[in-house]
Amino acid sequence: MTFVELESIILIHDNIIAETGGAVGIDRNKLAGALSRIEQNIYYENVTDVFEIAAWYAVAISKSHAFVDGNKRTAVSTMLTFLALQGVELLPNLGLDDLIVEIVVSDLEHKILVRKVADYVQYLRKV
Repeated sequence: MTFVELESIILIHDNIIAETGGAVGIDRNKLAGALSRIEQNIYYENVTDVFEIAAWYAVAISKSHAFVDGNKRTAVSTMLTFLALQGVELLPNLGLDDLIVEIVVSDLEHKILVRKVADYVQYLRKV
């Protein structure tokens, strides 16, 4: 399984800001913490489902607020990048942006949010 590294996420973010606008700035420690959360779930909770791992990228990055601007856009793009690295193709992300906004404002436990995103992304999978 191929993962999305910290520097790649920063590059994804920088490209998003360059293309769509927004303020520049990053707290690398917050982003590293988000990646640690993902790794903890993969290795210590034995998460092997690619959709669940992809959802962890979306939830952890969007909730970390590591970037001054573009956290949700970066979270979605990183999740989609991870899935692409695994060879997973999705239908157009109908409603995915709204789901990420819902995640950011939600008080639900991260594992519940991850399951919700994983189920939705799996629904969008091209068969």
